[in-house]
Amino acid sequence: MRLSALFTTLAALAPTILALPTDPIEPANASETTAKHASPDVIIRNHCPFPVFVTSVGKNVGPTREIIAGGVWTEPEYWSGIGTAIEFTRTFDGLYTDAPVLVLGYSYTAGVSIYYDLGLHAGNPFEGYNVRLSGKGGDNIWDPKPKPPSTKAWFGETDLLLDLCL
Repeated sequence: MRLSALFTTLAALAPTILALPTDPIEPANASETTAKHASPDVIIRNHCPFPVFVTSVGKNVGPTREIIAGGVWTEPEYWSGIGTAIEFTRTFDGLYTDAPVLVLGYSYTAGVSIYYDLGLHAGNPFEGYNVRLSGKGGDNIWDPKPKPPSTKAWFGETDLLLDLCL
């Protein structure tokens, strides 16, 4: 091919080439390569008349954060080699003083599935209040008493939304 013909062909294809996605194509064996996809989020809405303290625990324990009354906290769903527990107390040091803990547990595999549920440790920090965990796999609603374990599953991507003190 002559050099002038090559430039003419490239000029004609430029709009098509520039419109192609820049994300890598996921291989047939996705475990060999991690594609760059935005993960869904865990979204917590605090409707309580008091602050709530949240700690995300995977392979490591994350920092404890305060969600003020009426506030929202968000974290991308992640997989660190084990499941994730997002733990809620009514005091900053609640995880370390055996205070009641609400646990939102999930196991996430990017682009494949998420399994999720609610649980308690050492009592219910939201006793007397409604709690609702929503995702495309279904809802867990405690109104206001906790329900037995009811793991939900979704095969694909979905945000998880936890509403406290409805």
